[in-house]
Amino acid sequence: MNTPFKKRANPLAQQIKPVEQTVQQEVPVQPQPIQVEIPQQQIVSQQPQSKPIQQVYYQAPQQRVIRENSREKYTATMEKELRKRIKIAAATKGIQFSQYIEEAVMDKLRKEGF
Repeated sequence: MNTPFKKRANPLAQQIKPVEQTVQQEVPVQPQPIQVEIPQQQIVSQQPQSKPIQQVYYQAPQQRVIRENSREKYTATMEKELRKRIKIAAATKGIQFSQYIEEAVMDKLRKEGF
């Protein structure tokens, strides 16, 4: 069961043997013409365009964050279980977490008379 490991030989330690090269004579290849049948398209007469066609380069729209002046970002610290319950309640109503918090604070201020 306890057989010793066989060490692999280093392939870079082996001596490189020179390879005999045989020279083959190159024969130039002449290109052969290929016949391709192109179906003729029906020519439809069109009114000449008065304006030349201009190339238009499209650029991907840049993402812009538009923030209203009346809104301000805030950070709140709370217990993990409370945050989890708020997230569940917001998802149940189908609104964002921050919107749910904002509505709750507005209700609390309204009840206290502010």
